[in-house]
Amino acid sequence: MSKVLIVGKGGREHALGWNFEKDSEIERIYYAPGKGKTDSGKGINIGIDGTKKDNFPGLFDFVKKEKVDLVVVGPEAPLNNGIVDYFNSNGYFGIFGPTQNQTLVESDKFYSYDLMQKLGILQARSIKCSNLEDGLDAIDRFSGSVVLKHRGLAEGKGVKVYDSKNDARRDIKNFLNSFPGDFLVADRLYGEEFSFFGLADGNIFLPINLAIQDHKRVNEGDKGLNTGGMGAYAPAPVASIEDLEHITNEIMSPVVKEIGYKGFLFAGMTKSRSGNLKVIEFNCRLGDPETQTMVMMLENGLYRPV
Repeated sequence: MSKVLIVGKGGREHALGWNFEKDSEIERIYYAPGKGKTDSGKGINIGIDGTKKDNFPGLFDFVKKEKVDLVVVGPEAPLNNGIVDYFNSNGYFGIFGPTQNQTLVESDKFYSYDLMQKLGILQARSIKCSNLEDGLDAIDRFSGSVVLKHRGLAEGKGVKVYDSKNDARRDIKNFLNSFPGDFLVADRLYGEEFSFFGLADGNIFLPINLAIQDHKRVNEGDKGLNTGGMGAYAPAPVASIEDLEHITNEIMSPVVKEIGYKGFLFAGMTKSRSGNLKVIEFNCRLGDPETQTMVMMLENGLYRPV
């Protein structure tokens, strides 16, 4: 019988625990910190917010004391802050997630852009910018509508999509006030968006063969600002089995092998009317709300004892 600890407190972590709860091999599920509904059944909220870097030592002590077999990290923040590196450096390797350096696929838009360029993965044409003047010059170099993307983490909100170049020029100061620092000016991609993810062990990518669509724009008709996601459904008919195989073989697997990636790997994709697939972004974890939909679709559980 195994003990699992899930780091986080959102719907994604609750959904993972719901899936683990069904596995007869698991006797206890700890949440750090969890929320009201996770403190039931096999679940126990332990009172340590494992998403905070200052709490990594206390969380590690708990894991060692309770002889936890597996730690699964839900949100991007603790991964980006090196929770996997911390546990590994202290001799614990039962934590599932990417190292701090590997999280750059999500936390650094410049890094992920360069990585895709190197691997020949299709994406939006983009220009790296560091200030207002760079941005205005970059916008003028595009023939159509553009997107502004903050370089770093912004909880899914650091992207603004514009209907015209003039709209982007008028709003760029507001964007930089909200998200100061480096950013990309990118060609706007048209088509249907969907999410695709799976698990990686540093060499092999194991896909969860579902295309999932979530709802990000705050207003009806896909208008307004982006949110982190307000709901999702699957399977999304926009992507065929052949599309998912292409993403697995030509996008996800090359990234995993290139950087030795371990953990959940997520690709935000777009498919044009002509059928072209391009990457919008990578995430170094499962999506929320997509995970809540995904666990309802699985025939088997996510947990497998080694």
